Amino acid sequence: MKKIILSFLAVAILTGCKKDDEETAVIIPDPTYDFNNVSYDGQTDRLNMLKALTTYIKTSHKEGTTLDASVLNAMYANDGYEWDTEVFPTQPTKQLKSKTEASAQAEVVDLFT
Repeated sequence: MKKIILSFLAVAILTGCKKDDEETAVIIPDPTYDFNNVSYDGQTDRLNMLKALTTYIKTSHKEGTTLDASVLNAMYANDGYEWDTEVFPTQPTKQLKSKTEASAQAEVVDLFT
């Protein structure tokens, strides 16, 4: 019985792997993307804000300073915090908080406190 099954499998494998003579052509469509009207300024501001927030948080590890929760919250909500003018020639209008899941915003603020 095993020989019959093995013979059947061998025949199925050998005949099932027959190579097609035709080549299948892949048609690649013309690109339809237009990035001329895209603005990355808001996302760039948020990334720079996150970098500044991270740098401030790391000062507690490197320098042993105590972090101020009001500064952390001001940076997170962009509410009254004065950003570095070298990175931000004009004060950004974006927030990190607005891009955080609504249900997690209070948790982030609690972590800062």
